[in-house]
Amino acid sequence: MRKLFLILALAGGTAQAQLQTLPEPTPPMVPTVRPPLGAASRASRHELFARERELRAEEKAEDRAEAEKKRKEGARGMKAGER
Repeated sequence: MRKLFLILALAGGTAQAQLQTLPEPTPPMVPTVRPPLGAASRASRHELFARERELRAEEKAEDRAEAEKKRKEGARGMKAGER
């Protein structure tokens, strides 16, 4: 009886060890890149604002081109209707 229990306990332990995985520890929540300080911070902020300004200008140009295209299409439609 003891031998059977020992065999079952050992077999069960190895099977359980193979099935049960330990959860991976989560890495600490620390920023990997430190934000720039002082003048570098100011320079990066200016670069960011310049990029945003460029994007807004591009979007405005695209919107203007789209509006112009719609206006021309509308004018064509009006001319075709007048004939």
